[in-house]
Parts: sequence; structure tokens; C-alpha cells
Amino acid sequence: MMAQGKELLTKLQPISEKGVIDSLIREGIKTVSPAFFWTRSEPSPVPVHLQLYKKGDVTLRITKPTNLNLKKSAQSKDYFFNLSLMSANVFFKVSLIGSESETLLFQAPDIVFKVQRRSSLRVSPTEMDLFQVSFQHPIHPKQRVHRNVWEIGEKGVSFLVPVSEKALFSTNQRLKNFSFTLNNSLIQGEAEVRNVKIHSKKSEISQVRIGVLFFKLAPAASQVIAQYVGEKWRGYFSKKFF
Repeated sequence: MMAQGKELLTKLQPISEKGVIDSLIREGIKTVSPAFFWTRSEPSPVPVHLQLYKKGDVTLRITKPTNLNLKKSAQSKDYFFNLSLMSANVFFKVSLIGSESETLLFQAPDIVFKVQRRSSLRVSPTEMDLFQVSFQHPIHPKQRVHRNVWEIGEKGVSFLVPVSEKALFSTNQRLKNFSFTLNNSLIQGEAEVRNVKIHSKKSEISQVRIGVLFFKLAPAASQVIAQYVGEKWRGYFSKKFF
């Protein structure tokens, strides 16, 4: 499947200019953007609050999370951060250099990696967690269609169909009773077709990739998807990129 290797790398824009890095961090603080950190030994994301950060600062300060086991976390050299800005998702790795009564001190990042919001965060299921989408047949309402997922993001999903089924799908078409199971949770709603593209690789027979946007999802379902996508990206970033 796609997006776990080179294609993910193309979405990560490295930024090493100090002024730009400072600007991104200050934007996150000013807008109170969601921020998380995690370590390889403790992969579950911990919500954090970034403190005042001035231009040219060499130390990144965060309010010490109340549920953090500092002794256990201090055993990790590398801390991975995800800062979710309005315009982009920002990832970076830093080292813990000390702590105060209510504050953790990190060395400010010398490089960050940005994913533009318009690209969204999308991942492809691995062989260990492949799943299918299911929906009402566009022509025969009493029938269900089941197709393998190619890629999923917080806002939508793409799946593969045989070339012979290409005529069944068109832009802006609504797919009714759209559902799939993710992390043992049933996701239900509707989907709108946004693109229909021929999908082929040298080792595969040509198929058609259908990209859709989610509609009418319950907040809890959206959270399940966001957690799945976030977990995949965090794992990729911390294990593959460094």
C-alpha cells in the first residue's frame, strides 16, 4: 500500500531557517494550537501547553503535564512534538535539558517538518490492519459494495475499484450508508465523491481510485479516525525519519 515510505516523505517539508521555525512556534502559542509530545518508549501522545517563546530563543518551555511520569519520561533522550496549526501540521524532535517546578525545558528545534493543511494527514493501512469500506450500490440500492481502502485521512478516504466499475462513480456523487470498521469502532455516515482516477503500478493491474469526503459522521467517529491517522503519522515520524 501507499504512503508509508517515499510518498509520505514528499509531504514533509523540512525547515531549518531559525526565523521560520521561531515564527511557527510563536504562531502555535498565539493561537493556542493543539500540541502533543511522545517518546519511542511512551508512544501515546501527551497534550502539552507551550509557554512564552521569543524570537531567537534556544529553549522551548512547556507546562509540565499533570499526568506525566517525569522519572520514566526522563529516561528518553528524544521527544517528538506535533504542533497542529491552522495552516499546517508541524513535527520536530528535541531533547529534554531540564525542568523547573511547573515547567519542562527542551532544546529548541534546529529543524522542523511541515505538512500543509491542504494536504491533510493521510496514511495507508499496513498489511496488519487492512480494512474495507462498505456502501449502498449506486445503481442497485439493495446491494452493498465492499472495497479495499487505499488511503485514509481525517476528512476522507480513498478506495480501489476495478476499471469495469469506473462508470458507477462521478464527482459530487453521494454514497449512501457509507461505513467501515476502524480500531474495532464502526464508522457510519455518507461520503461524497471528489475524484475518480486511474490507479496503476508496474506490479499491479490497473484499477480506479475513488476519493471521497466524509459527511454526517458522529463526533466520536471523527475522533476515532483522527486518532488512527495521528498514531500512524507519529509512529512513522519517530521510527522512520530519525
